[in-house]
Amino acid sequence: QVEYLKDINNKDNNFYKNNYKKDTKYISKYTSEKSGWTVINIIEDKALTKDTTNIMKILFAIFVVFNLFFILYSKTFFKDILKPIKELIKKMKGIKDGRLDEITNINTSLEEINELGSNYNKMINDIKNLMVERDLKERERSKEEMKVLQAQINPHFIYNTLNVIKLMAMISKAESIRKVTDSFMKLLSATFRSESTFITVREELEYLDHYAEIMKVRFGDDFNLVVKVEEEVRNLYIIKLILQPIVENAIVHGINEIDGEKNIIITGYISEENLIFEVEDNGRGITEEEIESIFTSKEKSNTSFNHIGIKNIESRIRLNCGQGYGIKIEGEKNKFTKVKLILPILMKKES
Repeated sequence: QVEYLKDINNKDNNFYKNNYKKDTKYISKYTSEKSGWTVINIIEDKALTKDTTNIMKILFAIFVVFNLFFILYSKTFFKDILKPIKELIKKMKGIKDGRLDEITNINTSLEEINELGSNYNKMINDIKNLMVERDLKERERSKEEMKVLQAQINPHFIYNTLNVIKLMAMISKAESIRKVTDSFMKLLSATFRSESTFITVREELEYLDHYAEIMKVRFGDDFNLVVKVEEEVRNLYIIKLILQPIVENAIVHGINEIDGEKNIIITGYISEENLIFEVEDNGRGITEEEIESIFTSKEKSNTSFNHIGIKNIESRIRLNCGQGYGIKIEGEKNKFTKVKLILPILMKKES
């Protein structure tokens, strides 16, 4: 008889655990009431835990494989994600110091990282293009200013003015000669005196008075130039000789073609954080078609003081003040023409 079964009948429990010679066995017994027979069932621990052991081995193998995959993924993550991102951060920090370097080696298996690098490179190229465009605009602005300065005095205007002086001298009106000559000299001084693009509104209006004096002699003292500009506006800064071409158009193409009272009204005021100047005349008026042609025509006047068209005035305003500023024109045929200049409020002189 097996040793571990000798005292089985003395056990009170029908199921118990027995350790015999380093082997663990689970023993259960059942006694039939009818026959009195006792059925004993013996299960070894190894047989009972065999499936559990196999499952543990499988789980361990899965754990090892998972760790291997994790290590491989970590290397890929560092190579394809962390390294490009670190390079991107380094390049972006360099932007603060003015270094616009592209990311040259972006070639990962992750589409999102490649797209991020491509977008960064595109942004850098856009910045470089904007800088080039800015430099081109600055050169264009300098060229435009040079053209404006070169065109400030039209030889035909000088000839006409000197001819007026000659005729006045012939009829010996010395005071009138002195007056028109003085106005002409001050107007010339305004053109060549300063290299600055901006002057005060007060100075601009003074030069406009001198110009009007000459035009009154040339076309006859039969028009009124009315200036309605408040004192606070007169102390602001404006582009030099920006009003003169508009007044000239009002005289030559507006009131000069009508009979009766001829008025040119200049109004200057501040509205919605802008400096507004309006030049309105009661001349022959203007149509929508004529307004459109003004901004598309490239013709120049050969008898004016500075043959600068309205379109060029708007270009000059935008070059010096920005795209948010410019000119608007409105009017009605045989009634009036109003030219509105929209300018920034400048408290000090710009370059």
